[in-house]
Amino acid sequence: MFSELPKLLGRNFAIGFFLPAAAFSAALWFVFYAYHLVAPALKTSDLDALLSTTIAIAVVWLVAIAMMALNYPFLRFLEGYGDSHPLKWRIQAMKRRFRRDALPALQRQAEIDRARAEGRGEPEMPEEHPKQLRRAVETYPDDEDWILPTRFGNAFRAVEVYPRVIYGLDAVPLWPRLQAVLPQQFRDTLEESKAQLDFCLNIMLSAVCITLAYAALALWYQHLPICWIPIIGTLIAAIGYLLALSAVGQYGLYLKSAFDLYRQELAEQLGYELPQSIVGEREMWQALSRMMIYRSSARAEQVVKFRALERKP
Repeated sequence: MFSELPKLLGRNFAIGFFLPAAAFSAALWFVFYAYHLVAPALKTSDLDALLSTTIAIAVVWLVAIAMMALNYPFLRFLEGYGDSHPLKWRIQAMKRRFRRDALPALQRQAEIDRARAEGRGEPEMPEEHPKQLRRAVETYPDDEDWILPTRFGNAFRAVEVYPRVIYGLDAVPLWPRLQAVLPQQFRDTLEESKAQLDFCLNIMLSAVCITLAYAALALWYQHLPICWIPIIGTLIAAIGYLLALSAVGQYGLYLKSAFDLYRQELAEQLGYELPQSIVGEREMWQALSRMMIYRSSARAEQVVKFRALERKP
């Protein structure tokens, strides 16, 4: 988080965090005003108005920084990670949905690929197969062992497994290293896409918090002033979640493109030469991934044969 502090004046921070923080602060003030916990805005002198505005901006800024600090744990929670996650019970239901909606298309495509590789006639492909296959690879990982309890988590997992399925490359340990070799223009595009995702997530989080705050005050005071507040809050939270699902798809396109376009630069920076064959490349990335994940010296010895004879200047 602290590495992001220099970007607090940037456009992406404003979109992803400052605007949702401003909306949250205004909505929270409105809820407190409905219960007469804050005074209404009054006409004041220019000096008092300037002071109040400065304080309000400072509060919104602090809320935005708090959102940025909580971004990663909130993202993980929304994905469904954790043994104590309240939606963990949905994993089995999501696996059944995967077997029903995604697995048939994945298995059918695997049969088609095997037939092509062996030079024999392809099995009959239903007219809806391309559409079903695309939906499967965009909304689910490649195996039910990777299934998470939320739609958002599975859509994100579908992105994360892409480099492993195609190149044998584990995205978790290698993504921070790949980021270091991305050109600035691509990084800017990636951060803009992430800012849009952050905006959707933070708007959803803000709406949920406002609704919960209203519910807590309603229980405490046994009173329901402006009763449409929780209805609007729930509606905004639902819309934010749906928009976040869409934003994951767009952000995921750039993440997958990063591995497609710049993994050779990553291999060179690590001191290895990318094999020409996809089989050799998968062997190299699988060994490197396990070396990094498990701190394995045996895997380090295994990838020695992929070292570049000469490092490019």
